[in-house]
Amino acid sequence: MPARSASRARALSRPAAAAKAPTPTPRWLYAAILALAAFYLMARFSTEVGDTDAWWHLKTGQYIVEHHALPVPDPFCYTTYRGGPAYPGEQRTRNFNLRHEWLAQAAMYLAWAGAGYTGLVLLKALLLTLFCGLVGLVAWRRTGGFYRAVGAALA
Repeated sequence: MPARSASRARALSRPAAAAKAPTPTPRWLYAAILALAAFYLMARFSTEVGDTDAWWHLKTGQYIVEHHALPVPDPFCYTTYRGGPAYPGEQRTRNFNLRHEWLAQAAMYLAWAGAGYTGLVLLKALLLTLFCGLVGLVAWRRTGGFYRAVGAALA
């Protein structure tokens, strides 16, 4: 009897973690979760083009791609040729508006020229999904938690 109670006492004194270690999460599950999150975000951001100025951005992008220059003065703006400036500093504002969007307008035009409005929608969805992925990457680098990073990207 004493030998039996001694082995029982040793078994009870072992830590619970040593008795059964948790199974590590398989690597394929992380990849599957990332793929599902990316698919969800792409589907969520694949909505119709709702910007009323989309035609202007596309036409300006076409001008930039074809002429390799900014359209100065803007030929698609009805107020361009109405005489003098309507307010002080108007020319500076117009130049800013032309210069800060040129790359996006060229990319939008190229996507539209390649695949129509479907290409434009997919470009928008891809860029927004990549932005959410960047948010998830920053969250992962700061917290070290995979599920926290996916949650931040989806939020």
